[in-house]
Amino acid sequence: MKTMLTAIIISLFLTLGCNSSKQSTAPPAQSEAAQTVSDSPVAPQTNDDGSTTSQEGVVYRVIVSFISIGEGSDYKSYENLKAILTNWHERVKTEIEVVEIPWGREGEVDVCLTLKELTPEEQASFVDEIKTTFQGNNLVQISENQKGRLQK
Repeated sequence: MKTMLTAIIISLFLTLGCNSSKQSTAPPAQSEAAQTVSDSPVAPQTNDDGSTTSQEGVVYRVIVSFISIGEGSDYKSYENLKAILTNWHERVKTEIEVVEIPWGREGEVDVCLTLKELTPEEQASFVDEIKTTFQGNNLVQISENQKGRLQK
């Protein structure tokens, strides 16, 4: 009897274990934070002729990564970045190209900016503003002059 009870418990454990691993491999739903900051192209870009242009190998002036530590990414900080981009658009009268690379299951996304639309002085000012805005926020990581994360 004891052996039979043990076998049933092990069988249930294995069955539940298999079901939970199937659930964890299902593709995650895209969160609001992984949506495009603006109407700028998202890598890889689709050209008018239907071909695609990869962002692989592009060195970005600044990459703002919204990460998660088990509780999702910081959506309010993402909104702050959108506001900064809007302010700069109004200031320089040109839209800054944004490439977003979603990479996680909890809304993690890299917002990649070449800042080619700005002068070197404006680029430095933009990066300083980003660093100041997100200083001390452990859910936002900033990197400069780096290649973007590989596309899935």
